Amino acid sequence: MRRSVTSLAAFPREAKNMSLVAVGNAVGEVGLHFYPYDEGEGASAGLAAGSQSVVYGASERVSRALEFNKVHTDLLACGFDHREGRSSLIIHDITRGANVRQLLGSSSGASEGVGPKHSRHPSSASSVGGGDSSGGGGGGVGGLSLGGGAGVTSLCWVPLSADDLLVASKRTRSSIRWYDLRERKTASRVLYVPISEGVDAAPASEPIYDLQFDPFNRLRYMAHDRRGTAYMWDIRWAMRPLLTLALGTQATRVRFSNRRSGTVAAVGGGSSVVSVFSINEYIDANAHQTKRLSPGAFLDDSRAKDRYDEDKSAMSAQPPPANLHVWAER
Repeated sequence: MRRSVTSLAAFPREAKNMSLVAVGNAVGEVGLHFYPYDEGEGASAGLAAGSQSVVYGASERVSRALEFNKVHTDLLACGFDHREGRSSLIIHDITRGANVRQLLGSSSGASEGVGPKHSRHPSSASSVGGGDSSGGGGGGVGGLSLGGGAGVTSLCWVPLSADDLLVASKRTRSSIRWYDLRERKTASRVLYVPISEGVDAAPASEPIYDLQFDPFNRLRYMAHDRRGTAYMWDIRWAMRPLLTLALGTQATRVRFSNRRSGTVAAVGGGSSVVSVFSINEYIDANAHQTKRLSPGAFLDDSRAKDRYDEDKSAMSAQPPPANLHVWAER
């Protein structure tokens, strides 16, 4: 039976000379489609050209997000809709056919100790008991319970990191969370929760999509909601956006350009028009202030200025990971 494709991820070509695509569908299956450039590569990888290997079996929920790790290219992050008794976020090792980590939304309230603290190549973490019984491809690990409705809407690996993952999830309040896979308890920190006050603020339960880092600024990332508002943050000061971008229509896709710094493209629902914005001159990362532009282009987020002192206090109590300070000094 033909099933709708709901998520897609291409293997980082700069890492290995092969063409590998991960495809997720509407019933929770995630498959690998492998296309070698020559027969030798196909043989060495153990997969025939054009074959499909299901890395996670059908679980009767939608696969929402997939992304390969740029450092450990054999690790695939898989995000799913919420379903009782199933993990919404799974880290899969495609070479070993095993789930390294299963996080988010396990109804069992399994122990937060979800397996050994993995090394820079966490292949030893694949057989810890208590995993999701619906998965194809080997032993999982116990899920980390974060409450009901913890479905994943978007995810992305942090640049230059082998172990850090940002995840946008729809819970009681939508949020963006930071996961460090080296931590034994896979503790997450909340980077951003949409503010519900104000005319332009997103509702607390508004899902966030297309989480992504700027290819020209690895400290800056962006996401958007379906109402037509995109948010941009600096990961060092992630409790409020650097910039709020009003797209003027319901947004289905928003992307950074990978050819020109500071350029963002957006497409609205049911629209054949792609809007392109230039943002660099309007961002002052040092002052942490947004600036008002012409109506219909950008919205001035005055709430951010009013909350600046409050945010500084909160960030001092919940600082970002130490390695970010190293990135900032380079």
